[in-house]
Amino acid sequence: MAPHKSVTGWVLSVCPLLMFAMFPLWPVDADADAADAVRQLTENANLSKATIVGWTTGLVGSFIGLALLARLFQAEGGPGAKYAVVAGIIFPVIVAVSLAANGLRLGVVGLAEKDLAGAVDAYAVADLLGNGMPVFRGIGFLFVALALWKRDSSLVGKALGGGFAVTAILNLLGTGDFVDSGALFFLGLLIMILATISSGVLTLSYKEPS
Repeated sequence: MAPHKSVTGWVLSVCPLLMFAMFPLWPVDADADAADAVRQLTENANLSKATIVGWTTGLVGSFIGLALLARLFQAEGGPGAKYAVVAGIIFPVIVAVSLAANGLRLGVVGLAEKDLAGAVDAYAVADLLGNGMPVFRGIGFLFVALALWKRDSSLVGKALGGGFAVTAILNLLGTGDFVDSGALFFLGLLIMILATISSGVLTLSYKEPS
C-alpha cells in the first residue's frame, strides 16, 4: 500500500472516534447564547480546554482525511474523479474555518478572566464563523457520496455513499451542527462517524491490483 493511502486510512479511522469521545463532554449547552457559553466554558476551564482541543483535533483530522481521500479518488481518475475534485476543494475550507472558530473558543476560556465582555464578543464571532459550516459540510459530503457511487458499484460502495448522502442532507437541512445536542444532531454525527471510519477501513484494506 502506498504510504499516503495508509496515512489517509488511519486518519479516517481514528479521528472520528476522538470526535465521538469528545461529544458528550462538550461544555456548552446547545441553546446557550454567547454570554451563557462563556460562563459555562469557565466553570471548568481545564476540562473545557481539553474538550475543545480534543474535539477540534478529531473534527479537523476527519476532514483532512476526507480531503486526502478525495485527492486519492482524483489521482486515480476514472468514474467519480470529477466529483472528488469538488470535495477536495471544499474540505480544506472547512478545516480552515473550523480551526478559526474553535481557536477563538479556546482563547475565550483564558480571555474571560481578564475581559469578560471581550470574551463574549469573541465567542459570538466564533458562532458566526460556524453558522455557515453545515452548508459547506453538506456540499462536501454530497460530492464524496457521488464520487463513491460512480467509482464503486458494489453494495459496500453504494451503502457508504448512502451514509455520506444522508449526512449531507442533514447538514443542508440545517440539522448537522455536530456540537449541538438533540436526536437529529446526534444522528448526523453518528452517521458521519460511521461512514468516515468505514471509508478509512476500506482504504487500509484496499489492495493494489497486481
